Amino acid sequence: PYTVASGNGSGSGTLTVQTPATFGVTITDTTAPVVAGAPLSVNATVANIGDVSGTQTVGLDAGALGTDATALSLDAGASTELTLAVDTTPGDNGTYTVTVSSANETATAAATVQTPAEFVVSVTGTTEPVVGDPLSVTALVTNVGDVNDTQTVQMDAGELGTNATTVTLADNASTTV
Repeated sequence: PYTVASGNGSGSGTLTVQTPATFGVTITDTTAPVVAGAPLSVNATVANIGDVSGTQTVGLDAGALGTDATALSLDAGASTELTLAVDTTPGDNGTYTVTVSSANETATAAATVQTPAEFVVSVTGTTEPVVGDPLSVTALVTNVGDVNDTQTVQMDAGELGTNATTVTLADNASTTV
């Protein structure tokens, strides 16, 4: 309570101090792991825990991957879901700390960018066919990427013809064809 007095009278009342707009941030999930070349999205809940409405910029900082931000207006006590994203490019593989921030609060999470599947083929042996006999080629196929994939491996022997086989490999796995 307060009282104001002057030579002509006085008055009293109750004074309520309101908390300014205060935006709390929580990361709810990400699309990680993502394969390099795909966007990395970060979902967050933003809540105004203050007593008055307000507008703030809420931003994503994904380190070397880049940033994203948006202006957000919320009434007192209101909350919303927000998605922020950055693009990834080949060569971005690794683990990053992603940070979503308001003027009042910061939340962090880890996000992994994976190397796409890449099949490396090494010829390990061939036969020396006599005219009329088939040519046989043995090869080691290795997936040097971070993700499983299925690819067609094709041998082209020029005038002798071509042959193809479909190979499915887990990350960093090999098989002989």
